[in-house]
Amino acid sequence: MNIYDYGDKLYKIIMRGISEGLCVFGNMDSSNHPAVTLWNDRMVEITGYSMDEATSPEFDERVFLDDSNRIKKSLLCENIKNGSGFDAEEFQIVRKDGCIRSILVSLSTVEIDDNRMGIAIVKDITEVKIMEQKLREAEDLKMRMDHNERVLEEVVHFDMLKTEFFANISHEIRTPLNVIMGAM
Repeated sequence: MNIYDYGDKLYKIIMRGISEGLCVFGNMDSSNHPAVTLWNDRMVEITGYSMDEATSPEFDERVFLDDSNRIKKSLLCENIKNGSGFDAEEFQIVRKDGCIRSILVSLSTVEIDDNRMGIAIVKDITEVKIMEQKLREAEDLKMRMDHNERVLEEVVHFDMLKTEFFANISHEIRTPLNVIMGAM
């Protein structure tokens, strides 16, 4: 049996089973906003928005954290119009519940019946970014601890030098004083 014989059943299984978000953008509207034609369940989990909410013109303002992310989104739209894609572009988004998430988006474009479409694979990398931040903090802490250890070694060394110095000074002062005191 051919994979195409499974048709809709296979399509539904794939849409439910894929671990990444899958979003298909159709033709651009007059405001250069792509029409969302597919938004799988994982996209709802990642963003908190339904497909209907994702098609609203206000979606970009609500979701994309800042201007740099909105610019990247507009470049994504340009790539769809030009028929080019990109691999692994990172975005910061604000979920519907207000949580900030990091996502990685890969885009491919296809042409079906003279309609150019963008297929975006979206992966939530927030946990990876949190772990990277913790790793950077741990490395920074280790560097500070190493520095503090070197400083402590220097302090101990200088304390030993100070102790030796005062022991020698004490001896050097005591000897002449003993001579003077003995003569009296």
